[in-house]
Amino acid sequence: MNNYEKVHKIIEEENLIELKDLKITLSEISNLSQSNRQNNLFEYNKSKLCKKCNLYIFYLINFKNSSKENRKSLLPLLIDLRNKEIEDNILVSISTILYYYQNKNILKCHESYYSLSIGNIAWPIGITNVGIHERNIKNSKKSNIMVNEVRRLWMSSLKSLLN
Repeated sequence: MNNYEKVHKIIEEENLIELKDLKITLSEISNLSQSNRQNNLFEYNKSKLCKKCNLYIFYLINFKNSSKENRKSLLPLLIDLRNKEIEDNILVSISTILYYYQNKNILKCHESYYSLSIGNIAWPIGITNVGIHERNIKNSKKSNIMVNEVRRLWMSSLKSLLN
């Protein structure tokens, strides 16, 4: 049994296939981003949000008959969500993307995706169309999409899944 079948089996066991159970709310996202990491409530919120994101992405993969390549690329994300090993800021970003997607606010969904993937890093002057003195050098962190190849693949697959 491969990992894809394991995820499908988990969904069947937990009987959370109904979309109303997979609805992500802004209060869940804000509770996770505002709660203290030492708090038990934080772990509960993270667990709940990971589960909803995992199941909703899996639902989208099946509903849209995603390609085999997309399924393979999204598998590390699904596994991290299932094991709750995903970074907190990335979980908040993914849940925000899915929240806007569920509410059919595609513009905000894409803005959230770009915020997740490229973030606020300093781009070359030709791309941003601003003067050299206006660019904030403090934002020169690495973007999430450049961290490693696996993350780049699941981010681009998530984007194609939402189109």
